Amino acid sequence: MIAWDEWQPGLVDPDWRPLSSVYSTLPGLPPDCFPKIIARYEDPDSAEAFPGSISLERHDCLHILLGRGLLNQDEAFVIGFTMGAAREATRAHCVRFQHVASTLYPPPFQWSGLDLVAFRLAFDYAQTSLSVVRDLHRLQFEDRMEESIHALRHLAGMSVPTLKLLFGREKLLLGQTRASLRLPCEIEPF
Repeated sequence: MIAWDEWQPGLVDPDWRPLSSVYSTLPGLPPDCFPKIIARYEDPDSAEAFPGSISLERHDCLHILLGRGLLNQDEAFVIGFTMGAAREATRAHCVRFQHVASTLYPPPFQWSGLDLVAFRLAFDYAQTSLSVVRDLHRLQFEDRMEESIHALRHLAGMSVPTLKLLFGREKLLLGQTRASLRLPCEIEPF
């Protein structure tokens, strides 16, 4: 089994693999290893959850659709994308969540300044995109595990060329971070 910090779903276009085939490769962490404060702000059943909060299973599916690994920078991008696509999300939610993730979350879950840049990039893109489906967190990926990743990206309003452009921008902004080095993009930063 691959280590959680090495896992990467890839970003192929078109990707005809069923979602379940990649989902089954995810290295699992037991739910009790996550601090309660994370559930407080990210569990959709919590009264204090931010807009776009999503079940762990759906969140993991978005890692696959977005072609992101499990490092903090990847987590920040996935959460930013999900929150940005939520109809109720505002700039104030974005700022407040950045504070929570960078100061209240304990290490190793706490986000760095670089992670916050990835979060904001994804949030801003998803919030302003005309193609990304609103309330992405409500798509029931768990009922569509045998559909192709390509079909599910289409359903969610995601395109691989656009993701690669976003990843290129992320690399320009963040440089040679471990997560950035794994990102496929159309134009490599010089």
